[in-house]
Amino acid sequence: MVKFIISTYFKGGESMKKFVGCIFMLLFPILSFAGQWNAQTCELTEVQNKVNSASNGDTVTVPAGNCTWNAALSITKNIVLTGAGSGAGGTKITYGGTNHTLFHVEVGTTGKMDISGFRLVGGDGDYWNGTAMQLWGPAGHKNMRVHNMVFDGNSQWTIKGSSYTNGVIDNCTFKGYAHGIMLYGRGATDWSTPLVLGARDFFFIENNTFDWPTNVDTSGWATFDLDSGGRVVFRYNTVKHSIFETHDKARSGLVSGQAYEVYNNTFWSNSSMWKAIDIASGTGVIWGNTIDGPYQIPIGGIDYKSVDPRSVLPCDGNDPADQNTLGESGWRCQYQIGTLYEGASAISYPLYIWNNTIINGNGSNGMVVTGGANHVKAGRDYFNNVARPGYVPYIYPHPLTQPLTKTPMPPGGISVE
Repeated sequence: MVKFIISTYFKGGESMKKFVGCIFMLLFPILSFAGQWNAQTCELTEVQNKVNSASNGDTVTVPAGNCTWNAALSITKNIVLTGAGSGAGGTKITYGGTNHTLFHVEVGTTGKMDISGFRLVGGDGDYWNGTAMQLWGPAGHKNMRVHNMVFDGNSQWTIKGSSYTNGVIDNCTFKGYAHGIMLYGRGATDWSTPLVLGARDFFFIENNTFDWPTNVDTSGWATFDLDSGGRVVFRYNTVKHSIFETHDKARSGLVSGQAYEVYNNTFWSNSSMWKAIDIASGTGVIWGNTIDGPYQIPIGGIDYKSVDPRSVLPCDGNDPADQNTLGESGWRCQYQIGTLYEGASAISYPLYIWNNTIINGNGSNGMVVTGGANHVKAGRDYFNNVARPGYVPYIYPHPLTQPLTKTPMPPGGISVE
């Protein structure tokens, strides 16, 4: 029989020792003691074996080194995965082969997923599904973090994933020839779900540097794109030669991007660009951004259903997917800027834009609608230079970016005989 001696508080009395020992044995199963698995190299097989051996809550460490992966590392449990750093002398993973991602993550339902300390280099120009990372998980999880990484030339898209997992990507550097992050929501479900801005129920992208090379054309690289519903907060990032955008059903065939908060970012370019922020759907807030450089339209809006419907019916009063308000030629158009819900049930939920600063450019610091202005109107569907009434941004920095809680240790004063 295991006998626990509580040396600090009880000097004698065998019955008392046994009693306290039994109590501790009853409590022991509820204490959480995370395990640690140390990969011996950064080779994919070695790292995958350690990930497979780990349990939810465990930590897997990967040493410094330069390794090439010709397939994806698969993670289907909530662990802490830590490389030796994303800088020189750290853990560098180079893309090998074709048609795969480097990290395929399926977040579990309990515990925290935390990935950091890797430099991911290279990609596949014919692969569009998230060359460096795919981040998926259950709706409303709110406990996934990717941080202190370098993503270098991970064409085509560096990261793809689900916005509804409500994670955080922070303190990363994106560079080289590639697009950045594309997140997908729950489609029509997001559009039919009540929206509260300033809440935690978003995916957060904060304190990152998107250091893209000189733009390939006047549209630049896509730093971020939101599609199929989705809700994102994009804040305190530095963006070079690139654009933040939402996608729409006319172009993608998917439900349009739905809600966004874009604030306190710096957009910079030293060559001519069309837009820094390009909004094609949904609603939210855009405030406190600095846009520095020769942008033709620093903040632009467009309704493709009105001017370039492509795979959907035009918003002209004849499509039942639109609200078709009398005398408004189809308004409110399905998924248009400044609305929530859709069709006959659509309601006004205006987009607010304020306190944005334009440097070394001639464009407006408010949103300019470049197509569909007959349906997307200032003072009704969006408001320039007006703060959203009652809006309070979510806590900054995000709570998940704070140091990990240390694993509980056994109470002091206990020894085992």
